[in-house]
Amino acid sequence: MQRMIIERLSVLEKDVLNSIKNDVQDEKMDMTISAVARRNFVSQALLVKLAKKMGFSGYRDLLFYLRQAQTEEENQSGFLGSGTEPCRSIIRNYSETLQQQFTEYFEMSKGTVISVFGIDDSALVADFFVRHIMEKKNGCIAYRGRPLEARSKEGQAGLAVIVSDTGETETSVEMVKHAKRLGYHTIVFTSNERSRAAAETDLPVIISERSVEFPESNMFVPFAITAFILLSEKL
Repeated sequence: MQRMIIERLSVLEKDVLNSIKNDVQDEKMDMTISAVARRNFVSQALLVKLAKKMGFSGYRDLLFYLRQAQTEEENQSGFLGSGTEPCRSIIRNYSETLQQQFTEYFEMSKGTVISVFGIDDSALVADFFVRHIMEKKNGCIAYRGRPLEARSKEGQAGLAVIVSDTGETETSVEMVKHAKRLGYHTIVFTSNERSRAAAETDLPVIISERSVEFPESNMFVPFAITAFILLSEKL
């Protein structure tokens, strides 16, 4: 399970998550949402909220993930593994050039305020990006919203990060264009490499939305979060 996401859970949510992780090891254990809620003396609504905080659409997807992760732990050291392979597995266009450009844009944005934008499910990703940037305390500041015209240093380019699964919503495409008109560098996280947002941006980060472990689930949200953490390790 991704460490940076878990750290943002409440004490109760962490306890419940650990309880679920332990229970999935027992094949005979009743893992229905009602049974898990009773065993942990919490509401079913809390379990749904926990799953969504982890980036899943609901409890069922979280449970499926934990079961798969339990199986994979016997063969791997963890979800992210090591080296560049995790990057390549969730970032379809990953390369050292992409990593270098990503790092350079963030380094160039120090002294400005980074705009991070996402709507609907992508808003969860945008919120995480902002928190992660602020908590690194490396000179970068971020907020969720439209790029602003004012910048702290004359002539210094700002940075806008736009999150859009399809890359085709009018709002996300217009946000990229708006940022570029202001002289911002732009980074777009999307699953659609042929989208208008990907074509307009300076740096598209193409996220896998499907995995062998979750063939029926759209994994854009958790994979986008994980991709950002991996790319920002060098900041």
